Amino acid sequence: MAPGENILSTMFEGYDDIYVAYPGTSMAAPIVSGIAAMILATHPQYGPEQIKQRIKNTADPLPQDIPGHNLYGKLGSGRVNAFNAVIDGKFTHNLTQSNIHWVSFPYLPLYSKSIEWVLHNSHNNNLLSTDPFYIMGIAWNYGFDQGSLGWDIFNNQWTNQDHELDSRYGYKIQMSSSGDKDLLVAGFGPSYFGNDHDSIVLKGVSNRAALIETWVGYFMPETEDVFYALQEVEEYLHEIKTQKWSMNRINGQWAMAVSPGPQPTYPRFNQGDMVVLKHIYLGDNANDYNFRWHTRPQLTNAKYEHPQTTHFEFEEQFDYIPFYVSISNDMKNYFSGELGLYINDLCYGAEVVHGDTIQINAYILESDFDDDALVEFRYYEYNSRLQEKKIKNYQVYDIENDIYQIKNLNLNQKEPFYLISFVEGDKIPFYDIPLRTLLHSNYPNPFNPSTSISFSLSDEGPVKIDIFNIRGEHIKTLINEIKNPGTHSVIWDGVDVNGKNMSSGIYFYKMETNHLTETKKMLLIK
Repeated sequence: MAPGENILSTMFEGYDDIYVAYPGTSMAAPIVSGIAAMILATHPQYGPEQIKQRIKNTADPLPQDIPGHNLYGKLGSGRVNAFNAVIDGKFTHNLTQSNIHWVSFPYLPLYSKSIEWVLHNSHNNNLLSTDPFYIMGIAWNYGFDQGSLGWDIFNNQWTNQDHELDSRYGYKIQMSSSGDKDLLVAGFGPSYFGNDHDSIVLKGVSNRAALIETWVGYFMPETEDVFYALQEVEEYLHEIKTQKWSMNRINGQWAMAVSPGPQPTYPRFNQGDMVVLKHIYLGDNANDYNFRWHTRPQLTNAKYEHPQTTHFEFEEQFDYIPFYVSISNDMKNYFSGELGLYINDLCYGAEVVHGDTIQINAYILESDFDDDALVEFRYYEYNSRLQEKKIKNYQVYDIENDIYQIKNLNLNQKEPFYLISFVEGDKIPFYDIPLRTLLHSNYPNPFNPSTSISFSLSDEGPVKIDIFNIRGEHIKTLINEIKNPGTHSVIWDGVDVNGKNMSSGIYFYKMETNHLTETKKMLLIK
């Protein structure tokens, strides 16, 4: 045994179902050293202290009642877990039976990323079981890469089970009635060792009237505000949709449901979300547009929790049409009731009343209705002896005339969304994107000879923007002054503080304010 008077190696005695400890390091040292080498191989940016902390933080706890020893609080008192130490992370989706789940996979294995391996073979997921069948199918739609997995009854096998999963993709999984499943995925996140990329692609559209729908995965570990996360591409988007909420653009503004208060609560993205983006014309050259999620790791945003309905029963489908409903004053005791959408006495969606405007997801895309179909809303108040209140008179927003008016809903037209109001003379529930302190991507990029760097400030304050070369050497200060709230821009003409033209290469621009310090990369090509 190697020396180590106060060092213990532990082994699992399977026949006694206990751990036993032995003095010395002959067992522990080679194992820990090997794991340290694997961490360095997959995380080359780590130093010795980071590797040490990673091994400690990912170790499995050991029982403290090993006979004759008290290991509590001692360095290394835990069973090293090589898998947890090496990977970036793991994520679990709770898939409930008979429901459809919009998901993404923030972490994927190093090598095999096929549906069969990740969703069935790995971690005993067993999602492709046929006895019983847990799923009915899986679908994806990433630009022009559209596909699905389903059961081929003629060949008795799953179709497309070799499809390679991608963290940038969004997926819809339809569960059967055979039971709930916990789906565990683990491995590496985008831009890390073994996973592909963190740049999401929106396909170019040359037709100004066309829309392209892309299902993307929100794989970032931070819960983030929608418009902050999408700051690179928000101006091109026509619709933003998750399984529980959506936003639709009308004449340059966004219609959405927002929880009230001194600081209105906007929806946020959580890790593992699938997001549907519909984007419009991207330019005459119709090039693809690449963007990355933006997050603020220094902030701790609470995970977004959407209120769940409990009273109304309806069947979810693969997609929905949002109904943005402005409620009347007698319903504004928030979180005390639900509003359901009924068509010919059948419920097609419902929502908890939690704001002046709520969103009902109407699952009507797979249904056809007569022109005279009865469309009504029903309000149910929790802990009330009263029956559901039927609301047959309401106003519908007429986009062409830009007004609310009382008229029948023709649901066969399947509009992208509907605006409904129970309030006479109501206004459209538009919400301006609140001012935030942001550093935007420079344009053009790559550039020659100059590029514009824009930024937004939430309030008045100092702002400083500096240029650095790839070696970290300071090139020039573009701005260092007090600015008013709003959006501003500065030009860098590719010269340093002495007026010398810079050579081709990668440069960085760094913005410092009271609320944000951020650095971005740009490329000068001559």
